[in-house]
Amino acid sequence: MKVLLLAESSCDFTEVLYSCGVEIERMALPEATRGDISGYDAYCVLNPGRVIDARLHARLEEAAKAGKKVATLGPI
Repeated sequence: MKVLLLAESSCDFTEVLYSCGVEIERMALPEATRGDISGYDAYCVLNPGRVIDARLHARLEEAAKAGKKVATLGPI
């Protein structure tokens, strides 16, 4: 499984995710808004206390409708 971690920086929680044996790539949210995020099986959004860009939100909703898993920490 290939997971895209959408987070501005690393923290203790991201280190736990990296250690779980799944292929994880981290990308900052502004980069994900403009970049290609279609090649992933699942998405983990760590954005506590902030709302993400509406364009990225729409892309993540489409991914969820297509059957991909989307987990969030914080509002989206």
